[in-house]
Amino acid sequence: MLRSISLTRNYSFVCRFWVHANLFLIVGAFLVNFNVAKANDYCSKILRLKGKADTKVLFEKETLSILEVRGLPESTELITNPQDIIFRYYTEPTTLKEILRNQEIVAGPMPYVVKTMVSTRYFTDLTGVFLTTSDFLGSDIGVPNRKAFVDLKVSQDTAVLKLEEGIYLIPGVGGARPWLLEKYREYKLSGILKTEYREVFETWDKDGVPNPFTTKIKIVRTHFP
Repeated sequence: MLRSISLTRNYSFVCRFWVHANLFLIVGAFLVNFNVAKANDYCSKILRLKGKADTKVLFEKETLSILEVRGLPESTELITNPQDIIFRYYTEPTTLKEILRNQEIVAGPMPYVVKTMVSTRYFTDLTGVFLTTSDFLGSDIGVPNRKAFVDLKVSQDTAVLKLEEGIYLIPGVGGARPWLLEKYREYKLSGILKTEYREVFETWDKDGVPNPFTTKIKIVRTHFP
């Protein structure tokens, strides 16, 4: 009788464990597919802007211009088989530990930036997770101080754009800069909306603070400096 009760309890425990484990896998798969779908939808929207760049001058002084560009460069390409490429993501050691823990990368606040001797252009529609390949050092792609990196693969249905030689983007909503979040908190507490933040903060009041895009990855190897 005791043996029968023990077997029943063990069977019940195994069943509960099996249900919970499968539920965890189902939820995990749903979140991965949901993020991929969000990225692909975002990518489809911004691809319609290819070759329709609209430029606004933010600052101009003799030999230097800072420009905000809406739209995509004409050279932007959609990668057809991203699963065949081993990408590289340069970062800081602390961030790399988070990537290893979560098996995902969170989009930063900066958009795609093109610098020349006379101008800096910010492509504000091109945000998300920026990648390169092992052929390029961090200094080649504008992040010379980032010595840690992860080599990774993405799923075949992940939307990846090639912006230029050595720079790829999984498009998605970028996170807000920490200092700007602090300014927003100050505004919400004081009710005083400064002119220089009006456009951004009124958008946040209407649509909410940006929730940064995340993308799941398959890690190939990592490097800590």
